[in-house]
Amino acid sequence: MSAPPNLGQDVLEMNETYEDSDNGFYFAGTLMVYRMNGNLYHAKLKARYSSPSNVNTNDLENIIQIPISAYNPTFSAEFTLAPETLPTNSFVKTPD
Repeated sequence: MSAPPNLGQDVLEMNETYEDSDNGFYFAGTLMVYRMNGNLYHAKLKARYSSPSNVNTNDLENIIQIPISAYNPTFSAEFTLAPETLPTNSFVKTPD
């Protein structure tokens, strides 16, 4: 898949990757997950960028659309849907 003509994306995550060699670790690229037109994509950048807003779309390679089922799976009809407004006597546990 080729790079989109106008990225106009919402970058969700950007991380540098390194690979091991006999001489130690070396920079292998930057992995990026972004949202564009309501879809999620994963791509590799050939270069380092200090800010997602500086990303050059020509540097994107290996662009893969992430299927909705990977991050928004369908649930069994046996599950109970939580109400939009929780009862006042309920407790929502959150991570520390």
